[in-house]
Parts: sequence; structure tokens; C-alpha cells
Amino acid sequence: HGMIGFNETTEEKLIKLANQIDTLKLPLDTFWLDAGWNEGGFPGGQGNPQSDPVRFPTGLTALGNEIQKKKLKFLVWFEPERVMKGTRVDLEHPDWILKPSSL
Repeated sequence: HGMIGFNETTEEKLIKLANQIDTLKLPLDTFWLDAGWNEGGFPGGQGNPQSDPVRFPTGLTALGNEIQKKKLKFLVWFEPERVMKGTRVDLEHPDWILKPSSL
């Protein structure tokens, strides 16, 4: 979805992009949703596994349904190895995070 800036990504814009791709009949088999979809955006939201509720009011369901109608696979990028301070994983599961030992 590199046609739209990561933190300007919305459900509405991505559904429009999926429709444009379908209309153009491009030889694609997968719609790749890259960074920026999660709450807090990119990179500050890395560690929030849920979608931004303002930009994606139905989660990723409406987008996924539209992509499926186009007979495309739906790939959602996330980065489990990077967790920013103050995110859900940092606050709720600090035991999942490897931190450097003090020297």
C-alpha cells in the first residue's frame, strides 16, 4: 500500500486503492497492508497489535472483505520484534520483551 503514506492510511483510502487495483486488472495476487495501520501509527505504535480505531472503525474487517471480493490474498505487516515504550505490549506484557542488560 505504498501509494499512501503510512500514517495517512485509512480504511476508506485503502478500500479505494483496492478498487483501483481491481479496475486496472494488474497482475497481482496479494494486497499488502504495510506499516502504519496500528494504533499509534508508525513507528510509535509498534507494540500495539490492534488497528487504529479512528482510521479503521471496523478494525481490518471491512478492508479484508473488500480485498477478498477482488480475489486477492490479504497480507498485514507487523513487527513483533520491535516494541515501543508505552504501547500495549510494553505495558501489558513486559515479560515478552528482551531488554539489554546493564553493563
